[in-house]
Amino acid sequence: MRGPSIFRTGLLLVGRTLVFVGATLVFAETALAAEIPSKRARPPKWSKEVRDTFFIDARKQLVGTRPRKAQASSNAPETISPSEGLSWSSQIDADTLTTEIKRVANQLSKSVAKPGLFNSGGYQDCRRDFALLALLMRVVEEFDQQVRWQRDAGPMRRQLEYAAVLCEEANEPSWAVAKQTQNLLADLIRGQSPQVDIERENQPVDRAQLMLRMERSNKEILGPSLSNKKMFRRHSEAVAHESQVLAVLAKVIVEQPYDYSEEEEFIAFARQLGEASNAMARAAKENDYDQARSAAGRITQSCSHCHEDYRG
Repeated sequence: MRGPSIFRTGLLLVGRTLVFVGATLVFAETALAAEIPSKRARPPKWSKEVRDTFFIDARKQLVGTRPRKAQASSNAPETISPSEGLSWSSQIDADTLTTEIKRVANQLSKSVAKPGLFNSGGYQDCRRDFALLALLMRVVEEFDQQVRWQRDAGPMRRQLEYAAVLCEEANEPSWAVAKQTQNLLADLIRGQSPQVDIERENQPVDRAQLMLRMERSNKEILGPSLSNKKMFRRHSEAVAHESQVLAVLAKVIVEQPYDYSEEEEFIAFARQLGEASNAMARAAKENDYDQARSAAGRITQSCSHCHEDYRG
């Protein structure tokens, strides 16, 4: 049997073990009942003055964020794989997927309208939008349910990847390809089969461009829409839409051959982002403001911690 010793904050009673966790004392009775059948000592009787020194449940008094890293339970932790077993339809529904493609294609048309607009900064927007559209076409190509444009998604994806690479610089050839790609995309959306003659290997788009889309989603859409209940009710559909796009991006950013794609901590951040995005989408569809705010906090936390460790 052990006597009193000094430890942390709180008061817990578990079975035959009385534990005071606090600025003071831990008393734990650890008699071996199986081997010593003798009578047990009665627990001490504490005065009200002593009992009032401790919390009934120290966990309710804790403040601040929880530690990000938990101690491993074994010497060989299980490998984390956020993409394994996750179908595309579990991250985004078909309507949201096609709506996002139409929205991005519409804003893309403004960036390539004239060479002057393209050269004065539109090429950067094109690079970001082509990269996102290439990813979304890949999702269409691999989607596990019926969705529009699936037959032509593969060739269109290759064209978009090619355009995203060329739009790293502003010049006449890159504008010509950007304009051609935008026209082919417009044909696809109108229901025509685009005449794409590019044959190239599957090449993942620049992850930095996808990160830009994530930042825009958080700052320009989710943040303002969750500022209060009235704004949330007014923009709940937009919140549900953006949450699903985030879930797709969280699934993609850990795929090879991207940097850190095999590092467990980076994978854990991506998994947290995906789970929180899914939770926010559900909350938006159910008009649950409190749950949406909670999910938004987890999204912000996962992004902030990831940037601290992997973006300096």
